[in-house]
Amino acid sequence: MGAMKGIPLGRFRMASKCYICKGTGLDICPRCNGNKKFNGETCPECNGRGIVKCYACGGRGIID
Repeated sequence: MGAMKGIPLGRFRMASKCYICKGTGLDICPRCNGNKKFNGETCPECNGRGIVKCYACGGRGIID
């Protein structure tokens, strides 16, 4: 039990999946809307991929 000394038992919450990306950590690019082009050029936000790291969870896929 010595290794568990500093952990406050009973205070943990289960992490839930992100409500924006549904746990994937990725989201559709808000600038080009997933089309990979913005004003006729490659989208600078997603670098032409159409997806970005989820802004709500930071790309982790879970919300603490």
